Amino acid sequence: MEDKTITLYLENGETVEYKVLFTFHHDERNEDYVLIYDEKSPDDVMVFRYFEDNTLAPVEDDNTEILEMAQELLDMYDQEELGKVETNI
Repeated sequence: MEDKTITLYLENGETVEYKVLFTFHHDERNEDYVLIYDEKSPDDVMVFRYFEDNTLAPVEDDNTEILEMAQELLDMYDQEELGKVETNI
């Protein structure tokens, strides 16, 4: 499977590329999320909600439901070495 990347455009005009670890869909909320990481720091995974217009919004620390779900999926991903997966929750 081909590696996928996401380019983030920072406020200062710089761009940063991140690797996509995996995506998941939350059926009850009808929302999509992506877990990304920088190749220089692969253990630092970030969770973003993504929208149909290709914009992203970071999942804030107070959104414990989504962060816990993302952590569970990440743990499963690590334990089973699933490779690139798409998951529906």
